[in-house]
Amino acid sequence: MAPLSVSIQDLRWADVACQELDDTEAQMTTVRYFSLGRFAMKQALVACGVGENDSVMLPSFICRDVLAAINELGAIATFYDVDKKLEPIGLDSAPKSKAIIAVNYFGFPQNLEPFKKYCVSSGAKIIEDNAHGFLSRDTNNQLLGQRTEYGITSFRKSVRTSDGAMLTTSHNDTEIAPQLEFQNSAVSFRDSALSLFAQIER
Repeated sequence: MAPLSVSIQDLRWADVACQELDDTEAQMTTVRYFSLGRFAMKQALVACGVGENDSVMLPSFICRDVLAAINELGAIATFYDVDKKLEPIGLDSAPKSKAIIAVNYFGFPQNLEPFKKYCVSSGAKIIEDNAHGFLSRDTNNQLLGQRTEYGITSFRKSVRTSDGAMLTTSHNDTEIAPQLEFQNSAVSFRDSALSLFAQIER
């Protein structure tokens, strides 16, 4: 895992938001914070048991940063197509894999039923990629990024922070790699520039 460059101040409000979740979401017991979503995705893949030469299913319409997380583990990216509604096509005949990534495109909830059926037949685990949907919910009022065993969220894409992402899982704290220490040192030029760009974007 890469060290966190996001400051404790930037993450404090996110931690409060997580603490305020109601009891219906208490099953997601463990959270790990990262500077970027790609690092959270890598740890999610590791938690799924993905290693060298393992297959990971992901949509053909995807951010290249997700591929970086797969490549760093020496795993093999296997693509499935999506239709005009950005829902998966052909998962019923897709090859087996160790993990499959379901994307909540632009913060809208992905239909998870085809993924669940695929996992029953293949033994794969679902990772919910919720990079764009921090604090968004589906029609059942369930938080996106917390509807599967593993979910990643990049809240820097929803609010004005230079860095910030998290991995949320239903596993116990001891079953996931420990949280790396937060870096609260002097702000680098990179972080200052990212913070400025974030302010301009908002």
